[in-house]
Amino acid sequence: MKGFVDMVPIYPDDVLIGPQKALFQFLYQYKVKWYQRGYETPLIDKLVFKKVAKLMGGRVRIMMSGGAPLSPDTS
Repeated sequence: MKGFVDMVPIYPDDVLIGPQKALFQFLYQYKVKWYQRGYETPLIDKLVFKKVAKLMGGRVRIMMSGGAPLSPDTS
């Protein structure tokens, strides 16, 4: 059985190419800009980011990633 990381493509780099990738990056930046101002982007969420959420299981609200080294006791 594959691990979780093997099953989920790293979106959008592994799936999108050329104009699709540029459009995705533009819409992502647009969403971030309006989110920081306190607004939502329901049309973009429905058309684009719903597909991303579905790839991640559909109910992801927050995702954290850390890169701190493990202590010698842990490894």
